[in-house]
Amino acid sequence: MSYKLKKIFEPEIAAWIGALAPICALVSIGISIALSPWFSWTQNALSDLGVSKVAPIFNSGLILTGILTSIFAIAFAKAEQEDNIRLAGAIVLLFMGISTVGVGVFTEAFLGMHILFAFSCFGSLILSFTLFCVGFVLELGTKKLIYIASSITIIGFVAWYIIALSPINIRLSGVATVEALIAFPFFPLYIILSIRLRRKKDLNPS
Repeated sequence: MSYKLKKIFEPEIAAWIGALAPICALVSIGISIALSPWFSWTQNALSDLGVSKVAPIFNSGLILTGILTSIFAIAFAKAEQEDNIRLAGAIVLLFMGISTVGVGVFTEAFLGMHILFAFSCFGSLILSFTLFCVGFVLELGTKKLIYIASSITIIGFVAWYIIALSPINIRLSGVATVEALIAFPFFPLYIILSIRLRRKKDLNPS
């Protein structure tokens, strides 16, 4: 790996990448919805955008989000390697990033693969932040982060429960609102984790 490529995994750069990942997702999804007057939060799944006229915007946004998340997860794992629980959370977050790329590559046109990657994406997202919650509970001085992360994780679990127990026809259409309830509340936590990664660099300069 070249020196320039290795630099993106350094905390001062990876922290910005971590903050950029949810922004990339929001922008691509927002633009796709704005350009799709047919889209309904109650009648469609977000993935319907990936097989429409805005597919290049939506799918490329997911792929880029997954790549950015994966880079951030690797850097965060290196920074948190002294704590096994937070390290595990970072590894699961890496898996989530890879799954997000899979959702963007394997659209609803590849239904079986798409469902597999979508469930892996949402499930690993919830699991990763659950592990982060546990890790932060065991660390002193992070009570506010614990409360925020725990509340968001509970919301994610409830939304995931709704999808997991719903009939297959409901899971494939009309779940955009539930998908948003799972994913969007976690976005601020990316910012929190990015700030943490940056502060760890400041506290442990090389």
